[in-house]
Amino acid sequence: MTATARRTTLVTAVAGLGLVAGAGAATAAPVALPDLVVSGISAVTTTPGSPVTFAATLTNRGTAATPTGVVQGVAFSVDGHVVTWSADRRTSLAPGASAVVRASGGPAGSTWTATAGPHVVTAVVDDVFRIRESDERNNSRTLGFTVPGLVPVASGAGAVQPVKAVTAAPATSETTWRVTHDDALAVSWTVPAGQPAGTRYTVVEHATSPGTSCAGRPDSAVAGTTTGTTLTVDPHVGDTCSGHGGGHDTWYSVTSTDPAGGSVPSVASGSCSSYRNAEFGATGMVDAFTLSCTGGASYADHAQALSTDAVRIDAGSATGANGYAADRGSTGGQAYASATGLSAELTTSRWGFSSYRVPVASPGRHLVRLHLVDPTFATAGRRVFDLAVNGTPVRTGLDIAGTVGRNAELVVDAYVDTPDAAVVVTATRRVDNPIVASIEVLATTPGY
Repeated sequence: MTATARRTTLVTAVAGLGLVAGAGAATAAPVALPDLVVSGISAVTTTPGSPVTFAATLTNRGTAATPTGVVQGVAFSVDGHVVTWSADRRTSLAPGASAVVRASGGPAGSTWTATAGPHVVTAVVDDVFRIRESDERNNSRTLGFTVPGLVPVASGAGAVQPVKAVTAAPATSETTWRVTHDDALAVSWTVPAGQPAGTRYTVVEHATSPGTSCAGRPDSAVAGTTTGTTLTVDPHVGDTCSGHGGGHDTWYSVTSTDPAGGSVPSVASGSCSSYRNAEFGATGMVDAFTLSCTGGASYADHAQALSTDAVRIDAGSATGANGYAADRGSTGGQAYASATGLSAELTTSRWGFSSYRVPVASPGRHLVRLHLVDPTFATAGRRVFDLAVNGTPVRTGLDIAGTVGRNAELVVDAYVDTPDAAVVVTATRRVDNPIVASIEVLATTPGY
């Protein structure tokens, strides 16, 4: 029997027997085993004909972790027919832990095309019996909904309710944005009165024009979950692309999930556009940056980095390498011979520094490029620090190993206005000591 047939047979059997989440009492296992359940289902669309990507929250209610490397598969069926499935997650899920998975395949692709009217979606975890569990009877959950809106069928008083007034706005001030050009967004919403205690909220990101995403971006993605009323997200989907660069056109919805697993999505709102591109300006090609959200702030910036008047410092090196000068201008810290297998200017670092003062030829706009390598730690949370340039925060809670791993390069760019003849980079310790491998300061000129 094929995997598709097995999924179809399983879902049909589950529906026929009425074995949905919560049905039947769990039987105590003689040995420690995992017990996977679907603790939530989310998906959003607004009109018939739109592609829908289903997502499920998995929770291990057992007494042992799931085996590493074994797929925690989920099949999604609509009205009794398997439409999509998820077969990507292989990371071990500890007892009591949860994870969100998104449909990645199916008989006709990873999305279901919405049709008007009432429907029932069923999610079945471990749909082809890859994992031995303490209870094989609680792997299914259902959700009733209607299209347009994908609003769950009313289930009586006390049911979880959709949030209201979903908005999205730049997650930082314009001053900081001009330095970092970070496209992070703060998505916020209002919780209606009477919402069940303990309800969690999952932010779902959508392309503004479903089906038209480019550069390999998906049309929708789960951006994160919280129990609060706001969440900072980094856009991953969208359909703004060109031959010189790209960006994201996105809007957001919020799925409310109560402790019993009932879930309902909001109406999608909070449309934003973020854009970074290379354009022709009066002095040649320039980097152009924009960030705007409907009804809110609109930011724009542009600059051209010049190879002339460049200052490059090889932190921790007494001689310099690859055109980078020997270490100078630092306050605090010590030289550290670090990574191997990288460019020569990255194989030494200054560890424990608090600041660098880098002289420049003249005041004006500069691109400050920091090259960071953690030669010591390979896991997240072991070295965390903040960075600022000329007093403006550039990164808060920076974790090199948590982002790129050990002995790998992380590049941080900042465009700053320098009122005098020096750029000052400062680092503030949170966990262990800050570290930097090399620094570049490049003069810029406005493109237009």
